[in-house]
Amino acid sequence: MAPKRQNRGGLKSRLDQAFSQASRKVEAAGKKLGRSLEDQGLDKDAENIISYLNDEVVPAIRSHSTQALRTAAGKLAQFADYMDRQRR
Repeated sequence: MAPKRQNRGGLKSRLDQAFSQASRKVEAAGKKLGRSLEDQGLDKDAENIISYLNDEVVPAIRSHSTQALRTAAGKLAQFADYMDRQRR
């Protein structure tokens, strides 16, 4: 059982790193966009765009990510059932 827990921990660690890295990239892109728009006198619009990204886009991405994980989990459960049936 211990190796499975280690694998889960490794997967969790890799997923945490990937989401953290993606979050940093989105944040950096938002800041860059904000600076660019501010240079053009559009800083208020930049605030609205960043708020939209944070309030609408990021939650949608997270929602789709969790939905993809649930779908994969369902398929893995079906595969496990199939393997169980083949052993009999």
